[in-house]
Amino acid sequence: MRYSIAWGVDATAFVQEFDPKLICYAYDKLTILVGCVDTAAGRAAINQALELNQCYSRSEIPRVWYLDCGNHAAAGQILLGSSLETDREFYNLGGLGCARLPSPMLQAPDLLKSKPEELTNNLSCAEMAVLNLQSESVNVRVAAEAADYLYRMAGGNLKRFATYFDLESGTARSIYITQQSVCTVLKSIASETITPH
Repeated sequence: MRYSIAWGVDATAFVQEFDPKLICYAYDKLTILVGCVDTAAGRAAINQALELNQCYSRSEIPRVWYLDCGNHAAAGQILLGSSLETDREFYNLGGLGCARLPSPMLQAPDLLKSKPEELTNNLSCAEMAVLNLQSESVNVRVAAEAADYLYRMAGGNLKRFATYFDLESGTARSIYITQQSVCTVLKSIASETITPH
């Protein structure tokens, strides 16, 4: 409610299993899905909502975006994307910059791999939390980074699409929105999918 009032936008929280059918494509409305989920299945469901962008012209700016927020014990990442397309030419806008970005799950395919504890139905949420202990400040850091992404996106001055941080070493790095950075991400996707003969 606080963000809805401050930014003059509708903000809704889903605390149940996410269904991509809940999202509708509207040419005059921007939808940003902020994923804060702990399972590969949850991330896959949110990522699937980006299929809506594929139904429209390549010249259109995507109307559905996915900001994935994730962390481990003392490290995390924030990834922004809008497209499931892996063809590098799709992202080349001839000097217009990058109006679309590879989905978070294209940027970090390992996030779609289930952890061992996700594969058993015998563990409660509390038991899973004990298996994945986190520092007291890691969630605050992820939330602050994600809020800054949204703030800068709303202001039209977001310059990065991926941020990685490690609290133990005190380091952070971002990948900036440039044609070269997007192509580098797409090249790494292509090299991972090529199988030797």
